[in-house]
Amino acid sequence: MGVSGSGQLPADLPDRSALDAPTLSKGLDKKPKVKYHDSSMDDDRDEEIVRLYDEGKETLKKIGERFGVSKQRVWQIVSKYRIKRRKSGLENPRESEKWVANKLRSMGMSAEHNGYNGSYDILCKKKLRIEVKHCLHSHNNYAHFHNIRKYNFDFLIALIGKLGEHTSYIVPVSECYRCMSFPINPKSTTRKQRKYREKWWVLKGS
Repeated sequence: MGVSGSGQLPADLPDRSALDAPTLSKGLDKKPKVKYHDSSMDDDRDEEIVRLYDEGKETLKKIGERFGVSKQRVWQIVSKYRIKRRKSGLENPRESEKWVANKLRSMGMSAEHNGYNGSYDILCKKKLRIEVKHCLHSHNNYAHFHNIRKYNFDFLIALIGKLGEHTSYIVPVSECYRCMSFPINPKSTTRKQRKYREKWWVLKGS
C-alpha cells in the first residue's frame, strides 16, 4: 500500500489504537510444544511383541506391520529380551503361572489364566488380578524384579528359585513398587518375610 501525494496515510488504514492487547500479542506468546516421550509405552509395546513372537502364530513381518516397525526391529526387540531373560535367570513365565494357578486351586480358589497377551496373569476368585514374577537366581542373597506395573493387578506373587523348591512372596498392590527385591536366606527374619513370605491365606481373605 503506497502513501498518497498529500503526505497523509490512506483513510482505510485501521486505527492501531482500536486493536486490543490480546490481538496485538496474538501469536507472540506461542511456545513450541514439547513432546515428552513416555518410555513405559515402549516397554509395553516391546513386551507385547515378544509375547506374540513366543506364541509362534505370526511372522516377524506381520508383527512388525501391527506395530508399525520393520521385521528387523522386531527381531532386535526379541533378541534383547532373550538376553535380558537369560541374564536375570527368568524361567519360562507360563510354567510359573501354571504352578501358581494349580496352587490356588489346591486351596479351594478358582484360578483362570488370563492368556499370554493379558495385562495380568491370573484371575483368582473371578475378581483378584494376579501378576506372577519368577526369578531363578539371586544376587547377594536377593532376587530383584524390575518393570512392575502396579496399575495392572491386585496382588504380586514373586517366586524365587527352582519351581517346587522356590520361596513365594504374596504382596498386595498397595505395597508394590516398580522395582522390588526379596531376600532368599536372610540371617535374620526381615520385615518382608514376616509380611509376605508364603502368605497365601491373604488371597482367601481378599
